[in-house]
Formats: sequence, C-alpha cells, structure tokens
Amino acid sequence: MAVDTSLIIGNRSYKKSRKVTELQKYYDSIAQDFIETESKEDPPLFKDPLTRWLLVSRHLYPTLFKIALDFLSIPSTSYECERALSGGRGTVTFDRNSLSRATIEALQLQKNWLRRQIIRS
Repeated sequence: MAVDTSLIIGNRSYKKSRKVTELQKYYDSIAQDFIETESKEDPPLFKDPLTRWLLVSRHLYPTLFKIALDFLSIPSTSYECERALSGGRGTVTFDRNSLSRATIEALQLQKNWLRRQIIRS
C-alpha cells in the first residue's frame, strides 16, 4: 500500500491538477444522459433507480453504489413495520409474556403464511 506524499508535503503540481471524484463522474454521466434523452421518453433505466444501480452503475461507481443501496432500502412509509408490531400485540398478551423470541417469531410467521394462503391449516 503506497502513501500519497504529495498531500503531506504540498506538492504544487498536485494542487494544480484537479482530481475528479467518483461523485463528479456520476454527475457528469447523469447530465449527459439527460441531455441525450431530453426530447425522448425516459428510458426504462430511469423509471426504476434500483435497476439502474444494479445493472449500470454498480461497477462504475462502487462507493456510490453502496450509498445508493442504503438509501433505496429505506421504506417510504412505516406502515408495514407498524402493522407487524400491531399483529404481535395479539400474540404477546399479558398472559403469554414469557414466550421466547423464537416462539413469537414462529407464531407471527405462521399467522402471516396462513393469511396469505402459503400454508394450509
């Protein structure tokens, strides 16, 4: 592993040369894509950001890819989480509050599978 000493000693040629960051490369490519598709309908990759990151941008921008996956994995609403917690309230009552985590998980999964007709009772 090599250390870039120009940052430490203040090499003038390093300061004059502008390094292009991964983020700047991404901005430049997006700007070019918008210019090329301005008059046309949006291509399929613009309609689904996750698909674009998985197919095109994953190898070109590895750091931004990780950030994008973190960002795109955030649910837009907390509806599913709240519904799961409300469903658990019926399972873990005051009389059954000593159930183990594994038992509660198994009961919740079974209730969900029965509701979606994945399994039959």
